[in-house]
Amino acid sequence: NKYYGRKLSRHIQHRLLSADVDQFCKDYNDDQSSTEIESSQAYETALILIAKWHQPHIRIDETEIKMKLDHAAITIFENLKTNHKIDPQKYLLITDLKIAIKDSLTSRDR
Repeated sequence: NKYYGRKLSRHIQHRLLSADVDQFCKDYNDDQSSTEIESSQAYETALILIAKWHQPHIRIDETEIKMKLDHAAITIFENLKTNHKIDPQKYLLITDLKIAIKDSLTSRDR
């Protein structure tokens, strides 16, 4: 009877997520003029929704995943900065990106 339990679990998860998927699609279609950071956040959200849809038996915490992705991006940035020579112009661009990422992290906590 595990078989029917899993089918029921998947059905319930899909019913619960269908409203989120519909809302995401509506928001994404309404906001085509988004910035690169907003686009990457939308991409993260889409991937999390897909993961939840296809793995209903696993509890997926969106906030935790986004924090881990942000932490990985910051770690990679720091590694690139310390291990590779970067010309001043590129450093300014990367610094602006880092500030934008920090602003993004701060806005998520609110």
